[in-house]
Amino acid sequence: MTQGYQVKEYSQPVKRYCQTLDLKDSPELIARYREAHDPQHA
Repeated sequence: MTQGYQVKEYSQPVKRYCQTLDLKDSPELIARYREAHDPQHA
């Protein structure tokens, strides 16, 4: 078995998109990001 999730098979080529996020090196902004994404706020 291969690692990862099962990919849907299509009869034609499809485009796949991925979004990335770059954080600024700011302790205040990183703290706000972590607070917004912790399990209690999700």
